[in-house]
Amino acid sequence: MRFYTTNLNDQLVQFWEWVGVDNPYAPKLGFYEGASGACVIFDVRSLHSFEQAKRWIRVLQADYKINPILLLANNCQDKTNRIILSQDGRFLAETKKVLYFEVYIG
Repeated sequence: MRFYTTNLNDQLVQFWEWVGVDNPYAPKLGFYEGASGACVIFDVRSLHSFEQAKRWIRVLQADYKINPILLLANNCQDKTNRIILSQDGRFLAETKKVLYFEVYIG
């Protein structure tokens, strides 16, 4: 797991990269306790990635005592090999009441 920290408009912003971690759910609340929000990113070329994003949203919503800002985003850099469609991401976001974005991370 890698951490990235930056200051945005006088607010501390931390990013935690969980890619490749065997069991990212083990640390759970201790790592993101007190966070104001979270962004869950999935790869549009991977059904497994989309299913993991669904699981993360469930975990985050269950653990918070308040309702944080949750963002769901997909990495749409490869539109030719896309398995998860835009409407799939939007539907998940609407049913879970989270914000949804398509982004290019490359």
